[in-house]
Amino acid sequence: MSLYINDDAWCFFANRSGAPWHSPIVETMDEAGLKRHIDYYAVPGVTGILFNPNAMRAFFDSRAFEPLWKGLEEGDDGKARYQGRELETRCGTPEDFATLCRNVKALFQNVKDPYRFRYDYCRKKGVEMWISMRMNDVHYADDPTRIMHGELWRKHPEYRRAAYKEKYSFWFSQCLDYGEKAVWDHHFTLVREYFERFEMDGFELDWMRSPFYFKPGFAEPNCGLLTEFMRGVKHLAREAAGRRGHPVKINVRVPSHPEEALYAGLDVVNWCREGLADMVTPSPYFQTSESGLPVKLWRQLLPDGVALLPCLEQHVGSSLPVRMKSTPEIDTGFASSYYQQGADGIYLFNHLYRDSINDWESQRKLYTFLGSAGALSRKSRRHVATYHECMVEGISGRAAFDDNIPANGSVSVRLNGGSIPAGSESRVLLGTAVPLPTSAEIRLNTVVCMPAPPPAPLPLPEVPLELNAFSVPAGTLHDGENLIEIINRSDAEIRLRWAEIHIRVGE
Repeated sequence: MSLYINDDAWCFFANRSGAPWHSPIVETMDEAGLKRHIDYYAVPGVTGILFNPNAMRAFFDSRAFEPLWKGLEEGDDGKARYQGRELETRCGTPEDFATLCRNVKALFQNVKDPYRFRYDYCRKKGVEMWISMRMNDVHYADDPTRIMHGELWRKHPEYRRAAYKEKYSFWFSQCLDYGEKAVWDHHFTLVREYFERFEMDGFELDWMRSPFYFKPGFAEPNCGLLTEFMRGVKHLAREAAGRRGHPVKINVRVPSHPEEALYAGLDVVNWCREGLADMVTPSPYFQTSESGLPVKLWRQLLPDGVALLPCLEQHVGSSLPVRMKSTPEIDTGFASSYYQQGADGIYLFNHLYRDSINDWESQRKLYTFLGSAGALSRKSRRHVATYHECMVEGISGRAAFDDNIPANGSVSVRLNGGSIPAGSESRVLLGTAVPLPTSAEIRLNTVVCMPAPPPAPLPLPEVPLELNAFSVPAGTLHDGENLIEIINRSDAEIRLRWAEIHIRVGE
């Protein structure tokens, strides 16, 4: 089993001193800074680190994409400008574009070949070094004048998938359309540059940044274009392996549900059957890790020999308003359930050096055991019901549960509990908008669960929430899927906002 960590470029280069990050770390743009960065991740239990060197521009001195700092104007007043306009902060936060651009440029002035250095140092630390290419990143596309944007995108709005919705939708309408040959070629040129310039243990195509590749209504007829892209990548990987003298694996990060990947034009299963990918990472987009991620279905669809590494995000939520940063116990719960369904490892996104889950040190400790199903079985954990954030236009997401339990009605919540440790104690935890009526009946797998004290104080979403705990009789909770039933015997509705199974192990 294995653990891979995606490290986005912002993590190292950006100013993360203020809200919502509050990171005390201000990194230096030199070899010492690169070492500290890698040292944080490269603990026993971590298989590999995936470094992200591009968005719409490149975070290195690329020939294929414009370097991020191209066009940066430094004024005598100490201010940075682009096309005469002062570089602003990101959405009112301290993460200013000036610091980002200056730091990227400084690293390539101070270190002769930062990616060569990263590769060599990762090998010294015993972890794989990967390149993760963002395939259609459109961060901050609401303002076309920002320095982040590439010239192909800026000068050719006709290459965007739905430029006509620029003012009427989120960034995704402004993704580039791979149905345009110029767009396909533009991105493949960057792939070629990655393989020619950088030694790596693996190459990831991050199709989740962002998962929109064709004009609305054209993903199905154009699906073959992305398959051709994958064939070209596989060819380059084989050539690189021959030159470097070691394998270069390929991972694809794709939507969490296989049918949604296909709707996006990503024919993942056939890619794998054709031998075009060695690993698959089904992923949520951003808002929450997913309790209903269909790991077992993915395992049944993928050929033998293709590694399956589901992705955990930084946040968890039962709905968009009811969410929070994840914790080690919650990540342990997700990972346990994924392993029970056939996952080969775990992949972490936004679990970063300077942008962590709820605690920086406990996140690093989490790295040491999250890649081992055996180690997880000895850890207390939380199995939280979360919603599905669908990334396909025309298809809605799915709630974690029906949040309105009508008077004299009932609601069920499905949760995979992973492999249940012998001798563990369990609680059903329910968060409600108002106190739960004493007449409510809670069952797990048909067995009545009686009210009990909640576990020691647990991090919960910062919304009005009444936490109710119920003791699970020994032998009731079983491996895999479990069903909580909430029966409302009162004459008033119950608003359910949170549901989980807490498993305590004597460690």
